[in-house]
Amino acid sequence: MSTSSAVIDLELAARGTADITADEAFHAWDFAYRHALPYAAVLRTLPPEPGVTRPLILEGLPTDEALGAVVDQGAGSDWEAVPADELEAYVISGVADRVAEQMNLPVAAVDPHRPLAEMGLDSIMSVVIRRGLERQFRLSLPSTLLWNQPTVTAIGRLLTRLLTEDNDDAPSSDDQVPATA
Repeated sequence: MSTSSAVIDLELAARGTADITADEAFHAWDFAYRHALPYAAVLRTLPPEPGVTRPLILEGLPTDEALGAVVDQGAGSDWEAVPADELEAYVISGVADRVAEQMNLPVAAVDPHRPLAEMGLDSIMSVVIRRGLERQFRLSLPSTLLWNQPTVTAIGRLLTRLLTEDNDDAPSSDDQVPATA
């Protein structure tokens, strides 16, 4: 997850790799868990320096830039096409889907008004769910989201408010401060 010295950083870079962040480690852990992988190697691949060949074992791996381009091509949010009067229900449904997936429950078993902690939510699950919601709705969310908003409904309402606030950035006439001479 982290390198302890500049020498190790240089050695990794010379081989076409780099260290990963804690956030990337959590994502890798979640991926390995969801796909029941008994073992996984997680590393960041760097574009090769001009004139440098990567070790054979790394030649077939894409670089982070190549992976980012693939992710950007699919970046578009379904929620943007949802009418405003249906947005809250859509977001709450999306939150319930994500919670059900992470907690290995059928969506019908997720009570949107029951605190998630009562359904077995732990701190690792809360990180994975929050990060998934951040990606899905392209929002930066506080790390305490699932503890401060303990139900699916509360989370969905907060996300809906955050999503609609972006569209309401223009100040209303009541918010404007009169100009002084």
